[in-house]
Amino acid sequence: MEALVSPARGATDTTPIELTVRIEGSSIPEVRAPRLPLLQNLDVVSGPATSSQRSFVFDGGGARQTASLTLTWILRAKGTG
Repeated sequence: MEALVSPARGATDTTPIELTVRIEGSSIPEVRAPRLPLLQNLDVVSGPATSSQRSFVFDGGGARQTASLTLTWILRAKGTG
């Protein structure tokens, strides 16, 4: 699992902030989008947008499956700082 924030620095109250959480594994069960905890000085503008992907690799003796689930929220700062 990884979490990314963009922009990494320099967000202002007019700059949208994108929070992306990506989960990867050999299989991912149905996951309900988590609720974000109360965020100090940030409002949730939208989200989560969800995206899932599955891929199969066939090699000599068998197949291997990978899966990923990506959740993205758009946040906005309540003020500068």
